[in-house]
Amino acid sequence: MKSRVALSAVLLLGLASSALTAIKAEKSNYWDAAKQALQKGDFDAALDALDVLLKEEPEQVEARLWRARILADRGDLNEALSDVETVLKADSKNASALAQRGFIFQKKGNIDAALADFNAALRINPQDDWALYCRGLIFAQRAERAAAKSDLDASIEINPRNPGAFLARGQVHLRLEDLEKAENDFLEASRLEPKNPAGHFGQGAVYYAQRRFERAVEAFSEAIRISPKDARPYTQRGYAYAALEKAEKAKADFDKALELDPKEITALVGRGEVARYEKRWPDAIKDFDSALEISPGEFRALLGRATSFYASGEYEKATADYAEVVRRFPEEPQPANDLAWMLATVPKDSVRDGKRAVELAEQACKLTEYKNGAFLDTLAASYAESGDFDKALHWQQEAAKNSAEESDDVKKQIADRVDLYRQKKPYRETPPQ
Repeated sequence: MKSRVALSAVLLLGLASSALTAIKAEKSNYWDAAKQALQKGDFDAALDALDVLLKEEPEQVEARLWRARILADRGDLNEALSDVETVLKADSKNASALAQRGFIFQKKGNIDAALADFNAALRINPQDDWALYCRGLIFAQRAERAAAKSDLDASIEINPRNPGAFLARGQVHLRLEDLEKAENDFLEASRLEPKNPAGHFGQGAVYYAQRRFERAVEAFSEAIRISPKDARPYTQRGYAYAALEKAEKAKADFDKALELDPKEITALVGRGEVARYEKRWPDAIKDFDSALEISPGEFRALLGRATSFYASGEYEKATADYAEVVRRFPEEPQPANDLAWMLATVPKDSVRDGKRAVELAEQACKLTEYKNGAFLDTLAASYAESGDFDKALHWQQEAAKNSAEESDDVKKQIADRVDLYRQKKPYRETPPQ
């Protein structure tokens, strides 16, 4: 789930603390009204109070910036920018105003301008937790994870009450595969803001990565309880159910996600994978087709459809899809391996191509440093199809040495092919029924 730059009532109240002391005593009732409105989540009432205050005292910088933050968060970016520019016109080195303008540019998608403002704000005030937080989000979006973590660490140290910073840092830790720290960040985000589903969603992602699928189901279920009209937690819970081999529950979640958002591509792929697991090839292909209509280069959909075509005996269509995946994703070993296996082993003579199979199998093995037993098995089958049984036997023996993590059934198949190549016979897949 993408981290959303949003202001909770808790965070807004913290931002207002300095402003409270700056307002004249006789005007404090407007601040009190705004504060009470925020505690109730009534941003319209908060804005009404600030509007009155600024009509009477237009020079109040803190109140103007506070209003700009609320306006920006609700999407009224031009109005927010007007308030900020008013402040900067009077004081071009106001760090808070620079940070707020950066936030508005960030919301507008003008990332370079946003980063320039955050940098300027932090040169003036290195302790601006808001600027650090927002700049950390930019670094995270750019996959500059060390820089993102540094900014988010600093922001949290200054202001440990910002749930968004914990959510963002949790995402960074998740990408860095530091799962324990990611879990702690998401738990703290949920503690600070219990009604925000993002913390529970993040916890679910951590538990899924840890293969704690039951816990993942629980976390995604809580996110659904809080936000039942969001397709994404249904999708992710569907994947958790699929990992638990609860195909019906997985399909039900994918169906619900697609009811809420027919273009939820991850749900289409997930439902296609469930159909593939159940050998319902037409249903799988239909979902992968739908996903590819939305995103023609979607890796999982292309590979899933290729595999479905292959398993159902539509070898020419499978060849085309596999070739497209290899073309689009040359750094991925699995598609090259799968296409090589098909070209080397299918029972249909017109499809097999030993020379091309060897090229593809070598590509997959190079990408995995010749340490993947399954890929070495494919390389051996490819050499056997091309008639070089000495190399086929060599690589099949290497496959046997590197298959410790394979199932007993796969290990037996690999061992059996050693004997087959000794007899100078190529391997042939059984035609699909």
